[in-house]
Amino acid sequence: MDNKLVFIYDNRNEINSSISKIVGLNSYGDIIYRRKRLRNIVQNTLQDLGIETEFIQITTDRDTRKLVNTLEHDTQNKIYVNYFSSSVITNKENFKLLLEKCQYINETMVVNRESPTMIVFNSFEEYKSFLLNETLIEPKNIVNKYEEIREIGINTCLINISIYTDFLKFFSGGFEARYFNSIKSDDYIVTKSSTNKKKMKAEHDYYYLLPENMKSWFVVPFNYVEEGNVAKYSMERIKAPDVALQWVHEAITLDDFEKLIDKIMFFIVNRSKRNVNKEKYFNNMQKLYVQKVKDRFEDLKKFEEYKTIDQIIKVNTKYDSLEKIIDDYLKIYNKAISKNEFQYLETIGHGDLCFSNMIYYKDIELLKFIDVKGATKEEELWMDPYYDLAKLSHSICGNYDFFNYDMADIIINNDMCLELKLEKRDTSEFVDMFRKKVEENGYNYRLIRIFELSLFLSMLPLHIDNQKKVLGFILNSIRILEELKNGK
Repeated sequence: MDNKLVFIYDNRNEINSSISKIVGLNSYGDIIYRRKRLRNIVQNTLQDLGIETEFIQITTDRDTRKLVNTLEHDTQNKIYVNYFSSSVITNKENFKLLLEKCQYINETMVVNRESPTMIVFNSFEEYKSFLLNETLIEPKNIVNKYEEIREIGINTCLINISIYTDFLKFFSGGFEARYFNSIKSDDYIVTKSSTNKKKMKAEHDYYYLLPENMKSWFVVPFNYVEEGNVAKYSMERIKAPDVALQWVHEAITLDDFEKLIDKIMFFIVNRSKRNVNKEKYFNNMQKLYVQKVKDRFEDLKKFEEYKTIDQIIKVNTKYDSLEKIIDDYLKIYNKAISKNEFQYLETIGHGDLCFSNMIYYKDIELLKFIDVKGATKEEELWMDPYYDLAKLSHSICGNYDFFNYDMADIIINNDMCLELKLEKRDTSEFVDMFRKKVEENGYNYRLIRIFELSLFLSMLPLHIDNQKKVLGFILNSIRILEELKNGK
């Protein structure tokens, strides 16, 4: 008869100080990866795999004592799987096989002696002794205590991210591909592939069309090939986190942020520029910030979900419809365009300059850009000077990355209206810093926010598969719209 597993998620080990600089947390279990806390990923994996086990989390001494007291009164034969929160699952099916093996052990065993990810006990007394030994909170001390401990097979499903290089390796490969992309990587190379050959070609060729003075900002793509209906290219794997990961984990201080923004603004100010005539300048703006919003709104209206979303807006906000929100945006846009003076310029831009597309190692201020809009000919490099700033603003002022990390929720407030709640710190000082920097460099902050609003409105049909996210973007758009109306 199989022994019953008790799965203990051991979140007591102290987070590596170098890693803490990146995520700004005290425990591994709270780190967010692909929109979920690591502890929730493990719990959900157990459920997805149909593993019948008790799931218990321990973080504090009180949790540990409570667990010991609970298990002492349980006389059933059990196997105690102590899973260290510094471990991450890299292969679900192999993890399932590993847990199945655990049911048959008859001695204390470990997964990966050199860098322990799990330790498994078949005796409660032995497990109790382990739990109450404070030196064993750190997995690295296990082999010193259990010198003869054996491994459970070969580890093919878990890595220990308390090792800094393994943390960077894991999270630098942790970005999510858009629906048309497939991303594969090894220790040194990242390969992107897609059936959208045109986009893959444009992303690859963009770098080689850049003027020499701009190339150093970008990760170098190479080895573009087309195989059947798929195109792919490769690039160096830089083992550093993107800015979005650090931003949502509150690991970027105001001083860090100032250094980062200064570096980004250096890129913005020194991009290649060219003069254009007035007509072309305003035609470019019209396409980006007006026509795209109108076209995407028409796309949204084609979906069945549109009527439901529109009705929710009518009943639960101060706006009668989504169309009214867009009309108010266009009024603010047109007024701003009519009263501001512009330099009739185009710049070579990134095209999607948000935090998730910036690889940043703050200790040495290493900054590299990825996932460009792309170009297959020189003319396609050029764009409105404000577009990159609007993309940057929708990460800083618009909270875009918190939506991507599933840290946004929608509630009904006391006035029976929908309210957007974000799981985040107060970032007003960062917003003020951003405003100061862009204005010092000659850009109009209000225009940036108006163009930022256009981005959220134009994204709505692209996320219709997640209606809650669409509704969150609309509520966020209302917030930005109200700030603009109030002169913020």
